[in-house]
Amino acid sequence: MTNGDPLLLEKKLGPGRALLFTTAADRDWSDLPLKTAYLPLIQSLVSHLSGGQRGKMDAGITVGEGKVFSFPPSYVGKSVRIIKPDRKEREITFAPNGGKASASFQENDLAGIYRLVPAPGEAQGTAQIYPANSPFLESRLETIAERELKAKLDPIRAEILPLESLEKGGKRSDLSLPLLLLLIATLASEGWLAQRF
Repeated sequence: MTNGDPLLLEKKLGPGRALLFTTAADRDWSDLPLKTAYLPLIQSLVSHLSGGQRGKMDAGITVGEGKVFSFPPSYVGKSVRIIKPDRKEREITFAPNGGKASASFQENDLAGIYRLVPAPGEAQGTAQIYPANSPFLESRLETIAERELKAKLDPIRAEILPLESLEKGGKRSDLSLPLLLLLIATLASEGWLAQRF
């Protein structure tokens, strides 16, 4: 701060930490929430408070890939349940592997969050999660040629409309009058309800 006061204070409280950010999180005192550095700053602070690597979410895998889990040797022979995004459950058992307990799960066939929870009868702990993400190529937003699109949709019967017909065609109607009437009705009912209650 310009007067020499600290902007951020940290104190250890028991096994955890507390941070005091000496400005408001809104525009009353600062326009920091509008800056591009705000979100990375908050994410870094939360990561710092959670202990860095502890509590950090797994970056995930691509749908269809297998996931390998590595735990301390005390998990050898124990089972965990994996709850898939469609809420179906599968169970895996840990086997010894080079001084650790490891298991793999190959049924990551849906995009979404997978949860590891202790199997019934095992000591209950915190559920761990990992995401299975859609393949990167499914996220491409580039236009493709009509021929290429037909090839990709080959088993499906589909009528492909040229982009030009979509730009030219279509029916347009003026919504200004209906929206104005809706606004007047909303304001009138709001005023009536305010007087009534």
